[in-house]
Amino acid sequence: MGLKEASKFSLNDLTLRQIEIIDLVSQGYNNREIGEMLFVTERTIKNHITNVHQFLRTENRVQLTLWYLMEKGRLQK
Repeated sequence: MGLKEASKFSLNDLTLRQIEIIDLVSQGYNNREIGEMLFVTERTIKNHITNVHQFLRTENRVQLTLWYLMEKGRLQK
């Protein structure tokens, strides 16, 4: 599991909301802060992140951020 599995997917496989949340995660915001910015509960953000982890098979926020940065072309694959 991890980046190797996640590399099979692209941003097109996610919803706009999931991408928005991943972008904020990649900027270092925590679940509470993201929830406040998006006017939803911290639990809702946690659920989104859990769902994304399960879909991409990433294990943590670091792997998720690395995958996102590679997908955006900000980091070489």
